[in-house]
Amino acid sequence: MELCVISSINPFHSSSTRRLFQSDSLFLSRDGCSLLRFNGRLLKKPIKPLELSCAAKKIGSGGGGVRRSAASTKAAPAVEPSVKEDKLPAELQVKETPAPNSSVKLSVEVPAVVCEDCYQRVLTEFMKMAKVPGFRPGKRVPENIIVGFVGRPYVLRATVESILKRTLPHAMESVTGKALKDSIQIVSSFPEMEKAYSQLKTLSYEVVVDVVPELKWNPENGYKDMKVVVELGDEIDAKKACERQLRQKYKSLGALKIVTDRGLEVGDLAVIDISATTIDEDGSTGEAIPDAESKGFHFDTEEGNRLLPGFLDSILGIKAGESKSFSLVFPESWKQETLRGQRAQFTVDCKELFYRDLPTLDDSLADKLLPGCTTLKEVEETLTKRCQEMEEEAKEQATDNAILEQIRKMVEVEIPQSLFEEQGRQFYGARLLEIQASGNMKLTEDQLASLSSQKSVNEFLETQRESITNIIKQNLAVGDIFKRENLEFSTDELVKEVENSVTEFKKHKQEYDEERVKDQEIWDEVGESDEQRDKMLLQIEQECLDVYKRKVEQAAKSRAELLQTLSDANAELSSLTTSLGEKTFANGIPDKSSGTIKEQLAAIAPALEQLWQQKEERVRAFSDVQSQIQKISGEIAGGLSSNELPLPPIVDESDLSLKKLDSFHSQLQELQKEKSDRLHKVLEFVSTVHDLCAVLALDFLTTVTQVHPSLDEETAVQAKSISNDTLSMLSKTVLTLEDDKKQRLQKLQDLATQLVDLWNLMDTPDEERDLFNHVTRNISSSVDDVTAPGALARDLIKQAEVEVDRLDQLKASRMKEIAFKKQSELEEIYARAHVEINPESARERIMSLIDAGNVEHTELLADMDGQIAKAREEAVSRKDVLDRVEKWMSACEEESWLEDYNRDHNRYSASRGAHLNLKRAEKARILVSKIPAMVDTLVAKIRAWEEEHSMSFAYDGVPLLAMLDEYGMLRQEREDEKRRVREQKKVQEQPHVEQDTAFSTRPSPAARPVSAKKPVGTRANNGGGNRRLSLNANQNGSRSIGKEGGRRESLNKPAAPTNYVAISKEEAASSSPVSGAADQVSASP
Repeated sequence: MELCVISSINPFHSSSTRRLFQSDSLFLSRDGCSLLRFNGRLLKKPIKPLELSCAAKKIGSGGGGVRRSAASTKAAPAVEPSVKEDKLPAELQVKETPAPNSSVKLSVEVPAVVCEDCYQRVLTEFMKMAKVPGFRPGKRVPENIIVGFVGRPYVLRATVESILKRTLPHAMESVTGKALKDSIQIVSSFPEMEKAYSQLKTLSYEVVVDVVPELKWNPENGYKDMKVVVELGDEIDAKKACERQLRQKYKSLGALKIVTDRGLEVGDLAVIDISATTIDEDGSTGEAIPDAESKGFHFDTEEGNRLLPGFLDSILGIKAGESKSFSLVFPESWKQETLRGQRAQFTVDCKELFYRDLPTLDDSLADKLLPGCTTLKEVEETLTKRCQEMEEEAKEQATDNAILEQIRKMVEVEIPQSLFEEQGRQFYGARLLEIQASGNMKLTEDQLASLSSQKSVNEFLETQRESITNIIKQNLAVGDIFKRENLEFSTDELVKEVENSVTEFKKHKQEYDEERVKDQEIWDEVGESDEQRDKMLLQIEQECLDVYKRKVEQAAKSRAELLQTLSDANAELSSLTTSLGEKTFANGIPDKSSGTIKEQLAAIAPALEQLWQQKEERVRAFSDVQSQIQKISGEIAGGLSSNELPLPPIVDESDLSLKKLDSFHSQLQELQKEKSDRLHKVLEFVSTVHDLCAVLALDFLTTVTQVHPSLDEETAVQAKSISNDTLSMLSKTVLTLEDDKKQRLQKLQDLATQLVDLWNLMDTPDEERDLFNHVTRNISSSVDDVTAPGALARDLIKQAEVEVDRLDQLKASRMKEIAFKKQSELEEIYARAHVEINPESARERIMSLIDAGNVEHTELLADMDGQIAKAREEAVSRKDVLDRVEKWMSACEEESWLEDYNRDHNRYSASRGAHLNLKRAEKARILVSKIPAMVDTLVAKIRAWEEEHSMSFAYDGVPLLAMLDEYGMLRQEREDEKRRVREQKKVQEQPHVEQDTAFSTRPSPAARPVSAKKPVGTRANNGGGNRRLSLNANQNGSRSIGKEGGRRESLNKPAAPTNYVAISKEEAASSSPVSGAADQVSASP
């Protein structure tokens, strides 16, 4: 077997498991010590059988108070000596069946003759004890009388108990030599056995008994050539352990004071409540973690490195009464396997906050730190010596544990339940004794009774099942090795162990048994002559003289050395005062120049000692400050990580003045501030990288650890790299990611624009468009607006590219349909703009180009898109003029309607709807009065447009200015005609007026003339019809004038609509029924 010792740091140590393992692990013998040798390696694990035995008696039932060692487990005799003497009338039928956990189930059938024999014995016993009236004690009583006197149920119950008590030892004969003592358990229910016996007069029952477990080694004899790796933590190191103990003793001398004006800092003591829950993969809150919860926990921040990594950093700055919530990840070395690698959400409530008011650490505290010591140096030496001894013991203990753990993994064995429960009760009893003896907690009788209850024991067994099982496996494996290798303890080793035990007992002032030491005296009598005696005396005298001479020479040499020492002491004193910057010594140096050399040395020694101590303290102060400066400088330069320790600095002992120390402190404060600023920048960069990686769907951990491994989330904040290279690389990484984000956003927006165009081109339904909402929703977003995780992922862009390619291919297959659709769009634009084109020729041209294949489809669509864009621009430029044309046309229609209305003689009749026509006529007259101004404004707009575009403004192929000129001419003609008609009417009506005047009578309505004129063309009441122009007839009329040399007028009179009412003669006379007639002109271009 090979041993390899390595050192590892485990910040979260399992103290409970360690205590259990160290206290109660091996029980190889009953002499209080277990030994095992592997190739010269001696494993030693002392135990205290007396304490464990007492503890086992305090714990409830189940083991009967019997201790049984796991490693030295021996089969109890299954058959008692009385079994052979008590022979049964008939043989039992026993069936043996293997059961789990190294146990055997025995199915026992008791013959009727055996049951009857037991029944008679029970009756005999009752006859001896019962005092039946009419029968003398001890005399035989008839069966029916004794059964009736005692009671049949009691007789049956006693008979079944007798059968079990008598037959059980015989049934156990089949497991003789392998059954464990006190592990028998009757499985069958007693009421059922009682019921079966009362009916059948026979009895059957089942028994489960634990047997000696069988070990299986994997590999066989693997313990002979195994290699063991021993991990040693920092707490084992003697130097660090000494520093911790000294620090703890020093802290115990300080008074705790309440912090009121700041938050938690390193060195404080906080009383906190801790609660924790797991975090599932989807980020939701999981179950509570009972092992991580604590109420009123006294948290010493200087011991924070023993807790979960990052816990202390997360609560720094918390104040009393505040609460903080944060998430941490349990390390892979966590004691509880189920929590390893688990992310958890912690909530910490700070109840109280204290700081220690520590006294000055000097020699005056030596006796308080360690009774019996006078100086701090003596305290350190004593603690160092103790810690070195503890280190050796810890190494031996760790080696023993490693060997036992290794051999445990090599064995496969089923642990009997009875053995497990007994060992568990022993461990639990030892735990109670440890708590009671520790002095930290004194248990009351009620508390001890509660903890000793069966419920508490069972809960302990369940929670510590794995630990107890592992220890039992180790013990069984060791016992099997002893058996296989025929190992024995040597006398020397046992004697050495006894001596060590005696030393330990004396050290702890405990009683012990020690065998008496027999005194052996050897008397040798030697007879010599006088001559030989004188010769011996002379030789002795000569030797004495030689010794005297040597003593004188040594005294002279000593004097010279003392003088040299005195001179060196004075020089050292001067050098120390100079290096420390002290001009004069504070306590002064007694003047002993007239005394002896030793007196002079004694006078200067205290001052020199004090200066040496002051120098050592000053050197340590310089070393600490320079180490911190060197460490922070190394972190900034990048040559040293926060977890690495710098080389010890070289302190210039020639200048240890306070002025120089203050300068180092100032330099350290500047570096600490620079480190804080750099750390803030690093965290800002890391946060930006995290957000960018989330948007770009990149692995944040991989990206940030490529810059520096310490930038991951699990590393504590203070441990992150702050070097110039790290900041530079982080800045470059942020710029690279931002450029990548811009490029991806631009590419995604281009693809989204193409998708929208293709969708609109091919009339893609909304259902298909909704599938790419995540692509098109950022079509107009800026770079800063895109913050959703995964919004610019490569897969998303690839998906959009694939969709664009698919739509391009689909567009090629539907080229004619798409081209005609664009042509229809172009025609619709021109139609709305009243621009005349030839659609048939354009469609034929498109068809010929596609069929011939002489042009690329994309070029054709691009050309059509250009035409559409040009048409839209032209439509926009014509919009102002067309809007005014529409108003003019509406006014003309109202004018036409008003003329028809004025010609209606029944317009004032009381017919239905007449009042509506009156209101419309009133509005129409106002609108008609504005027509001249509309025409003037429209003409000005048209001329301005034509000057700007250097072309004539055509309306459905007809120049609009020509149309307006013709409209003006026709309007003037109409006005002239109206004036002529009015004058003619005046002439015709003059005789009637005179006659009416002469006879003073009113003219008859029948005499009222009816205009012979009729409006040309047919118009509806509401002014409907072709909206091209209200003067289409005038346009055509003007054309007919040029062709025929005259204007045709219709003399036919139209029938009056039924909803018109009559008007007065004056209104009829003022109305002019002149209107041009025209055919309908197609509005299509």
